[in-house]
Amino acid sequence: MIVVNANDYSRQRRENLLRMHHFVFHPDDEADEAVRETARCLRSFYYMKDLFPHVPMLQRRAFAACYRLVARGFFRANLDHVLWENSHIEVAA
Repeated sequence: MIVVNANDYSRQRRENLLRMHHFVFHPDDEADEAVRETARCLRSFYYMKDLFPHVPMLQRRAFAACYRLVARGFFRANLDHVLWENSHIEVAA
């Protein structure tokens, strides 16, 4: 067990961790796999919203999948900025 003081993190990071916690405990494996495959094949995305037109599902499902993939380490993002459609994300090497 790790004891964490929430005041040690920025408000944006706390918000991202809260959202990741929510989305991880509401899994959608189909959406995760679709976003993961799209990101692997598509190399011309910079913002999260650049993935949405290429994923064959509703934007809200793809958005939640992006959060789960950031939490799992597939995507890399700056957690000190609130993750939203205009956030820069990249496939972790």
